[in-house]
Amino acid sequence: PFRFAVAEAKTSYRIARTHRDVANTPSDHYAIYLQLSGETVSFRGEEAIQLYAGDIGFCAPRPYRAVHGGRCAIAMVPRAMVERRAPWLRGRPHRKLASNARFANQLRLHMMEFVDDVAPLGETETSLLADSLCNLWALAATEGIPSTRLEPELQIEALFAFCRENLHDADLSPQQAADHLGISVRTLHSRFRQIGQTFGHWLLENRLQGCSNALRDPNQQTLN
Repeated sequence: PFRFAVAEAKTSYRIARTHRDVANTPSDHYAIYLQLSGETVSFRGEEAIQLYAGDIGFCAPRPYRAVHGGRCAIAMVPRAMVERRAPWLRGRPHRKLASNARFANQLRLHMMEFVDDVAPLGETETSLLADSLCNLWALAATEGIPSTRLEPELQIEALFAFCRENLHDADLSPQQAADHLGISVRTLHSRFRQIGQTFGHWLLENRLQGCSNALRDPNQQTLN
């Protein structure tokens, strides 16, 4: 159900998906774009979105026009997966994430995993990563939506993302993570129970894994 590609062009070229195209080749997927270099401009009616290197865009399977240039990573994910997590995106079929949007950095890292030719992903890894990609996109697109209104699955993903970014913080606590999301500590512990974990055990496991990864990283071998 997932498709991933890299589009590359040395010169700009125009593409268009017309009403006839949509009717003849219906698609039930959303496309998530990560511009790696160059520039892409996408049009829906009078609305235009410009993507520069590092920018992330989102497009539903509807008529559009675009001028594509440079290099772009594309992930096609099932529409149902996205709308189940973020029903508010149904009315926003064409958008660009703010460069400083929450979770945008994690989203970029996930997209880069899909286009890594050195270590291609297996079927299980692809499925898990795509699931996490949908969660991160939904979270990144939640501007103006309180964390308390998010589905439990998204709250868990948001907790994971915040904690992973702050594994180095010796003072990281359930209260700090709950305050960041705007939920109660009781809700936080409830979310971890849903995955059969406690906050403390999850934190210890991920810190140990982070240490293990760092010890095997050749770029860190010069450190003591």
